[in-house]
Amino acid sequence: MGEGSVHTAMLMSANWRLPVVWVCSNNGMSMWVPVEAAYPKENVSDLAFGYGIPATIEDGQDVAAVYGTVQAAVERARAGGGPSFLEFKTCRYKAQVEGIGDYSLDCLRMKLRSSVGSGGIQSSCAAPAGG
Repeated sequence: MGEGSVHTAMLMSANWRLPVVWVCSNNGMSMWVPVEAAYPKENVSDLAFGYGIPATIEDGQDVAAVYGTVQAAVERARAGGGPSFLEFKTCRYKAQVEGIGDYSLDCLRMKLRSSVGSGGIQSSCAAPAGG
């Protein structure tokens, strides 16, 4: 997000109300350092507000939530509502390069523990009728 071309493109999409859906898969890491060491805000999506672009933050591990959020942003863009910025908080599944410690397993374990309850995997999706 520190690239000048990203800022220029976001500004142009906002000024011209282009049908763009900006997507940030935030795995908590910049290229080599944690996001909090490279970005002064808690959420990368705060950047969008500076350009007047509405932003949504969602759990990137929740497939149904991601689908619904993307669907709403695409519908908004197609209706002429201009750009949207979607930030999906997720985990990095593998280190950026070989030889760097793999902290990502801790993130995945934490996400899995919060998803599994005494009744098994929890989901916000209803079971299909008759199934």
